Amino acid sequence: MNTRILFWALFFLQVFILLAIAVSYYPQGVWLDREILLTLHGSASTSLDQFATLFTDLGIYQGTVPIVLILSLILAYGKKWRHLAYVDFTALGAIALGYQTKSFFSRPRPHLWESTYPWPDSFSFPSSHAFSSMVLVMILITLGWQTNWRNLIIVLGSIFVIFIGWTRVYLGVHYPTDILGGWSLAIAWSLLIQGFILDFTNNRSTILKNE
Repeated sequence: MNTRILFWALFFLQVFILLAIAVSYYPQGVWLDREILLTLHGSASTSLDQFATLFTDLGIYQGTVPIVLILSLILAYGKKWRHLAYVDFTALGAIALGYQTKSFFSRPRPHLWESTYPWPDSFSFPSSHAFSSMVLVMILITLGWQTNWRNLIIVLGSIFVIFIGWTRVYLGVHYPTDILGGWSLAIAWSLLIQGFILDFTNNRSTILKNE
């Protein structure tokens, strides 16, 4: 595997592991978890509530999932098989990984105030919205890395994941450490799949050339 890809994948995996250890010891809030939640709630307003409620759904069902499906169809139509394999393995694997990780840690969600937002019935760590949105952005960055769109994707993607993370904390359904956990796990997972796909396709090309 590419040394640089492996280094950063292991770095962000280590970040996730450290967060996971902290969450395991302090499920009701690590460090400034509760303080940040209450601070954001102090700025609450009807307009912000409406914005956060609408925008937060882009993190999975109304944003990430449709974009991945459309992207897969475009890549399949263009016969970009390596790119398609990366997108599909990363996205489908992320679904299973996110579910299993939540079940393993079983962190209760914060409940510091009454909210009009529909309360999720799943566990809190890591945030699925933060995880899914970051997986999408990592996919787009990887596909656009060698194009003129790279910097724009990085900037817009960063804004997107930050806003999704903000909505989850603002709505009171996640601790900040849930968001950080989702981001770090998504980056590590995406990079690992990227490295494996590159290794597999490069090795296969070498074998075919030698036949």
